[in-house]
Amino acid sequence: MPSHTTPSPIHLAIITITTILCSLCNISCHRSGSTDDSSLILASRSDYSVHRPYDLPDKLQIPLKPANNYLLVQGHVNNEYAGQFLFDTGAAISGVELGVAGRLNLPRYGQGTASGIGGQATISFCRIDNFAIHNLELNDNGRFAALNMLGFTRTLEMPLSGIVGYTALGNRVPFCIDQQNNVLTVYNPVRFQPPVNVEPVRLHHHHRLPMVSAEIGDDHPIWLVLDTGADNQLSLPQACTRLWPDILAVPFQGPARTTGIGGEVVSSQAWLVSLKLFGLDLRDVPVTFEPHIETLARYDRPVGRIGNELLKHFRLTFQPNRQKIWAQWTVDEER
Repeated sequence: MPSHTTPSPIHLAIITITTILCSLCNISCHRSGSTDDSSLILASRSDYSVHRPYDLPDKLQIPLKPANNYLLVQGHVNNEYAGQFLFDTGAAISGVELGVAGRLNLPRYGQGTASGIGGQATISFCRIDNFAIHNLELNDNGRFAALNMLGFTRTLEMPLSGIVGYTALGNRVPFCIDQQNNVLTVYNPVRFQPPVNVEPVRLHHHHRLPMVSAEIGDDHPIWLVLDTGADNQLSLPQACTRLWPDILAVPFQGPARTTGIGGEVVSSQAWLVSLKLFGLDLRDVPVTFEPHIETLARYDRPVGRIGNELLKHFRLTFQPNRQKIWAQWTVDEER
């Protein structure tokens, strides 16, 4: 569910991530803002579907709209335009805002208990016939989370109609997130050609979320979930500082408040000496340390998250069924 971090005065606000454990499915979703640009609304019927991957063109490009370090995309529910959705690789299920669900008369069914940073809350579900972004029907399995985003939209003063989760693209369709050009490219799996001049990295999945191996400080191993639904650079469990004091480049810069599903907890901010990721050695990386969320605590090494403030500097190509990801550093291109 959504979470919001209020940092110490010397830092800009950081929106952090809360992973949701639901009794029906694993959910992770985060807050964002969007604007409704009616001039960009497309026809509601989708021309292509991830359920028919071999009928896709070689490359199907879907516009992404950057907003406050987030990625937004036009969403259609039951062949009706529903508004701007957050494209969130850190979410294991897609969801729609409660008001939008009511406007579209989506039938409700079932509830689940979600636990996050501040405690627990109840989430309801709704059924849909189809869900599409731009002109591509997605893999929604007929089930959406109905999410109360009112508090978050008030915080950002921007409306958001829902969330497109990582699993919405299915596991058979390769895709690329190119934030330099603000485009999501979906490939026909038969004719897919991986990027040249870059080696693939093993793509793991944790509760249906994309995850890669990384190292911090003096080669301490961690897992990192790739999360375009968070606008910070990096989030790690607070236990990392107790396990490995050498990872900090500077002392903590004061507390921050992270507001999660059940209330507030205290987090802290600092900088890492180094982060080894995708074959790069990144230095002095800003990091937020937070309590270890339940779904992330049951693993063989600490599990953190890479937010979009860092991910936006990579062109990321996913091939989920082959467990591969190609990460191209685009900072030199940006310059």
